[in-house]
Amino acid sequence: MKKITLLLACFAFAATAASAQTTTKSPVDPATAKTETNVRANGTVRTKTVDANGAEVSTKTGRTNTGEVIHAGKEVGKDVTHKTGHAVKSGAQKTGSVAKKGFKKTKNVVQKGSNKVAEKAKDVAD
Repeated sequence: MKKITLLLACFAFAATAASAQTTTKSPVDPATAKTETNVRANGTVRTKTVDANGAEVSTKTGRTNTGEVIHAGKEVGKDVTHKTGHAVKSGAQKTGSVAKKGFKKTKNVVQKGSNKVAEKAKDVAD
């Protein structure tokens, strides 16, 4: 008896779930519809369909308008940080190169001075 009641309950549940699912028909008649497709720069697509009666159906794949603005802002931020990082790196390389040249000049001057002192010491010792 318990098995029969359980079986009937499962059948009733399945029947209600199946009847609750209805198919919806698109309000646009494909024979008389005009379709306009826009492809954005980032690859997202917006399709706009207008029926002969004037009913309009708009389909978007990808970002919404607000999402697109946010995404564009992020891309600008990435570009700015990339350019800034490049400028900092090249500036550091230039500074390092100038410092290296300065050290070489200082080294040469010190070496020449120590050579002169060594020559004078040699002359004095002779």
